[in-house]
Amino acid sequence: MRTETSGRLPSKNWFRLWQWFRYDFFGIVREMRLSYLPPLMVYFAAGVSGFTGIVESFYVKEELGLSAAFLAGLGFWAGLPWALKMPLGHLVDLFWRQKAFFVYIGAALMTAVKDY
Repeated sequence: MRTETSGRLPSKNWFRLWQWFRYDFFGIVREMRLSYLPPLMVYFAAGVSGFTGIVESFYVKEELGLSAAFLAGLGFWAGLPWALKMPLGHLVDLFWRQKAFFVYIGAALMTAVKDY
């Protein structure tokens, strides 16, 4: 089996790439189950909401006259609790026995911030 351009045999790398594509990439499609569809739809909706978030930012910027820097800061502070949810949840799981202590620390921090 020779290629028409060079007259040489095709390399084994192309064959290995095709095997990977055939077994791994198409294998995902073959193993698809109907029960996987709802989580995939949620991930798809989350991705689409990223695009609509861009449009929303431009709309708010134009209609309310807010600067891009203010909207970026607002997005940062609004997303910070969501970003910290996983590492803080892991710490709580590690120290589950002392969860009442964490509740008291959280209440004290909220009180300190409120009085500030």
